[in-house]
Amino acid sequence: MSVLTLYIKAENKKSQAKMDANEGWFIGMLDETVEWWAERDVHTVEDFKRWEFESVMSDIAKDAYGTRSACPDTSDMNLEELEACYNQLCNAAEQAADEEREWQNQSIVEFEAAITNAIAIGAGDRENAIKWLRDAEGDEDCQHDDNYFEYSNNLPYGYLNGKRPGWLA
Repeated sequence: MSVLTLYIKAENKKSQAKMDANEGWFIGMLDETVEWWAERDVHTVEDFKRWEFESVMSDIAKDAYGTRSACPDTSDMNLEELEACYNQLCNAAEQAADEEREWQNQSIVEFEAAITNAIAIGAGDRENAIKWLRDAEGDEDCQHDDNYFEYSNNLPYGYLNGKRPGWLA
């Protein structure tokens, strides 16, 4: 059995242990066949680590900077440089996520103030106030789609019905 196969089996074992310890978790398992990896020009553990970093870096760049083209050319980077670049992108993506949460929290404050105002001028209750806000936005064109309304108001998905997925909290 190759060193690469042993490494991948060990990674799968770690993933399985995480899933076993966390009900409801799903982690994709890695193919353990040498042939599958050879088709991707991955023959060593170092090749695998490079593939692993490179396979997600454009996604992380998009999360961090809003565009995949922000991902640098990694072809001439050694593994240490690649890992440093990956970590830099992860830090930038985390900062962008923090800024987005802060922006959404401000949007929630503003939205709740609009509801309070609508109730004060005659909407009567929260449900009716939200209907008024939807009407004011022309939401009937979107068939009262909660997700679209939440998006339009920079509210977290699930905010209106109180069923936000835990990973969005």
